[in-house]
Amino acid sequence: MSENYDFNLIRGHLTALGYTENIDEGVYTFEHPEKVWIALNQDNNGIMLTTAFQGAKDYNPEDSTLLSILNMLNQETHAGSFVALDEYTVYKGWYFGQYSQQYFQNFFELWEEDVDLFLSGMEEDESDAE
Repeated sequence: MSENYDFNLIRGHLTALGYTENIDEGVYTFEHPEKVWIALNQDNNGIMLTTAFQGAKDYNPEDSTLLSILNMLNQETHAGSFVALDEYTVYKGWYFGQYSQQYFQNFFELWEEDVDLFLSGMEEDESDAE
């Protein structure tokens, strides 16, 4: 992965927010004690932030109910989109343009709101199942 200035600044931004950076075979991941992990990579002249949520044992990425839920979520998201893949629901957001601390922070707050929207929906599903 070729390094660029914006990529390094975003890595530093996440570290300043309390994330711990790990680099394994060119893959940059960031972990936080209270938040979801993030994978970071350069993509299409921008920076892609990705996280994934493992599905239940009976998870089926082609299930019409799951796809309907993801479609509803994607209508509410601000910074990215959800997709069902194999055993995971994946959320990706793409930050494009030159790094600005304020612009990236605004983007990242929207990204986190989208993740929280998903997680709150999962908590509701779990409490409904009880």
